[in-house]
Amino acid sequence: MEKTLVILDPTLKSGYTNIPNVVLMSPGLSLEAKGLYIILSMFNQSDGVVPDQRKITELTKYSTKTTGKLIRELKQKGYFPVSPAVGRERA
Repeated sequence: MEKTLVILDPTLKSGYTNIPNVVLMSPGLSLEAKGLYIILSMFNQSDGVVPDQRKITELTKYSTKTTGKLIRELKQKGYFPVSPAVGRERA
């Protein structure tokens, strides 16, 4: 039997982001890092470009120090979203 998700709310029809369960269930990854992963994945899935650290700081309202810590946490776990453009932007 085929299942279809029907989205009725027009504000929810603007798109969604797929997140691997392994990331969401990762026991050593903080909730804040998981949230950042979701935000970064949204950009990566929409246009393939991950924003730089300054833009991430603006989007999350975290301090520059906290943003850097969360990016390092994601990198240590191997969860930092990868795209061809990432090498051009410093994070």
